[in-house]
Amino acid sequence: MLFFKQSHAGLFNLCIVVLVAVNSRLIIENLIKYGWLINSGFWFSSKSLRDWPLFMCCLSLPAFPLAAYLVEKLAYRNCISGHVVVFLHIIITTASLLYPVLVILRFVFAGSIFFFVIYCKIK
Repeated sequence: MLFFKQSHAGLFNLCIVVLVAVNSRLIIENLIKYGWLINSGFWFSSKSLRDWPLFMCCLSLPAFPLAAYLVEKLAYRNCISGHVVVFLHIIITTASLLYPVLVILRFVFAGSIFFFVIYCKIK
């Protein structure tokens, strides 16, 4: 006895094609009607990463697990001793905890810190 297993892959592909076609039609209509409204100087300026310190932290924080992995790899190959491994892990952990704080404090407007201190004293 043969059993026929239904596959819905074709229906799913058709839905994706229709979804892309309808949305691209709307995008093209809006571009024709309103034009290109996005200013590229805002997104790609030298100050754009300074405007979003948390985004900059998210981009650079994967360096710390990579550094810990490299330390473990060197320890596995017996290139560095156990005491050096512990010391390097302490440095990496401390840096990964302090880095977001320092980035945020560096780019926060000094006036807002001043008003926060005044608010805490009044309260």
